[in-house]
Amino acid sequence: MLWRIREVTAEMDSEGELYMRMDVFDGIKHTIRKAEGLIEVMLLTLAYYLIWKYAYRTTVSPSYFGMGKYVLLGVYAVLLLLLFRYSDGFKYGHLKLMNVVISQWISIFIVNFITYFQLCLIANKMINAFPILVLTIVGGGIAFGCSYCFTAIYHRFYVPRQMLLIYGSPRALILKTKMATRSDKYRIQEEIDADKGLAYICSRIPEFDAVVISDIPAQLRNDIIKYCYKIGKRTYVTPKISDIIVGGAEDIHLFDTPLYLIRARGLNFEERFFKRTMDIVCCLLALAVCWPFMIAIAIAIKAEDRGPVFYKQRRCTRDNKEFNILNLRWMKTIDNSHRECAAKRPVSCATRTTKSSERGFRHRSSHFRPVAAAERGAFRRPSEPAPIHRTA
Repeated sequence: MLWRIREVTAEMDSEGELYMRMDVFDGIKHTIRKAEGLIEVMLLTLAYYLIWKYAYRTTVSPSYFGMGKYVLLGVYAVLLLLLFRYSDGFKYGHLKLMNVVISQWISIFIVNFITYFQLCLIANKMINAFPILVLTIVGGGIAFGCSYCFTAIYHRFYVPRQMLLIYGSPRALILKTKMATRSDKYRIQEEIDADKGLAYICSRIPEFDAVVISDIPAQLRNDIIKYCYKIGKRTYVTPKISDIIVGGAEDIHLFDTPLYLIRARGLNFEERFFKRTMDIVCCLLALAVCWPFMIAIAIAIKAEDRGPVFYKQRRCTRDNKEFNILNLRWMKTIDNSHRECAAKRPVSCATRTTKSSERGFRHRSSHFRPVAAAERGAFRRPSEPAPIHRTA
């Protein structure tokens, strides 16, 4: 018995130390992250300085033997800071390691691309691009090393929060499965149905470090958020459509009462023009890069079942105008006999069709539900029109 009491006491002391460490780390983690970001930018800028000194110093302009090099280094560092900041490249530990690394790699590539043409303008000629390529590779290595080390530091001091999930419908429990993939940050210890009432929910909230609110009535959600704010509990909320609309509203500062203006007009002419231009440009760039993969996928689809490579769907655009889109086929084709059978008995036939070998119409993924496919119209009657999928 004495041994058990000592063991429990040791566990409580260890848990207390963990949460004390978490409280201390929460107070300084933003400062630590900023310091880590500055260290990484300084290392990348140092790499740029070495490449400039030994590869471009005499090529670009001999007048930069003075103080001008510091201007180049400053511009390079500022570009890195801005791109890292707006691409979430500084969120060590907050995002997955490879998400941070890929964001930094893209930022480094863009900065070095701009820097190369900057040096070409200074030299008034096209200079050798190989040193910039070397700088990009070295910068990618520095970014990976720093991100790995800083993420390890974050997880060394960060203690996952013990969370309470408050849900309003069974489908909201899917959020628990998603958050379980980041067990290093989130640990949902208990779920409470919103039907149990505000009083019971508020009595349980103080026992946890944070609260997750998902798909509950608006009035109850507002009361819970106010209570959590009152007692200082961190709260995570899945937004409703109205929250997203209000989030894009415009502030009105004409009176002492705050107002939000929701225009509800969509994009104006300039925004539509810019969006359409970016759609075309980005699609052409993506097509230039991805066309070999698309051809390989098309050949694989044709070789698998000799069916069509593309499938056509009707969609709706502005003013409910319909148009057809082409997509690479990712489903099995079905014949008329299966259509008629599925129309008469959609559930049983859908299940049997999925288990058949080649004649059925099924998703290539093992997670696809055939009943859901029947509900969406995959097993519709031949005389029925295809469902129209509306997009924004």
